[in-house]
Amino acid sequence: FELVGSAENPGACALTFAPVENGVLLLPDAVSVTLDAATGEVCAYNAANYILNHAQRELPDPAVDMESAAALINPELTIDSVQLVLTRSDGGDEALCWEFNCSDGDGEGVDVFVDAQMGREVNIELAQA
Repeated sequence: FELVGSAENPGACALTFAPVENGVLLLPDAVSVTLDAATGEVCAYNAANYILNHAQRELPDPAVDMESAAALINPELTIDSVQLVLTRSDGGDEALCWEFNCSDGDGEGVDVFVDAQMGREVNIELAQA
């Protein structure tokens, strides 16, 4: 599992983890854990996505290499890191994507997902802490 997100709330810290299989981060299978800030004890968790989605998958090799996918990123963004992820579309289909963690001119985080099979941008999200 790899840490994919975190959020601090008064008195608590929420962490989100996703499993990694053959170097691919499986975002549909994410697990959330909330810790008490004072004691570090687990006070809540949510494994529903993992229980509902985690299964043996045949992950294809990317047809589009990272460099070709990076060429599709808006030149006004700075690429900070990149990883191969499995994500889910709004329609519910899973897609193998290159996830580019970027920053804009103001230093704000932007995540850009490029389909690793089709070579097209499929999603842009404001980055979470």
